[in-house]
Amino acid sequence: MKIIISGKHIDLTEAIKSYINEKISKIEKYEEEISEVDVVIEVDKDVQKVTATAYLAGKTLRAEDENKDLYTAIDKLSDKLNTQVRKYKEIHSKH
Repeated sequence: MKIIISGKHIDLTEAIKSYINEKISKIEKYEEEISEVDVVIEVDKDVQKVTATAYLAGKTLRAEDENKDLYTAIDKLSDKLNTQVRKYKEIHSKH
């Protein structure tokens, strides 16, 4: 799984990149067919907005969250994406 991290109005440090990689890579245990995940961090005054788009075979999953704390936003985004991937796997494993 390839994770692409980009930022708008923010300098991405290695700590932020490794934290995102750690959180996002957990979704791979639910679904191995994920080819790529694009993560975009956008800062607007006091609000950090994080958006992730996961590309599966024939399906695109998208989650986003915003918070004053960047790491909290990343955690919530990871949880939302995990939930979507688990639901996708449950639906497709029944067929």
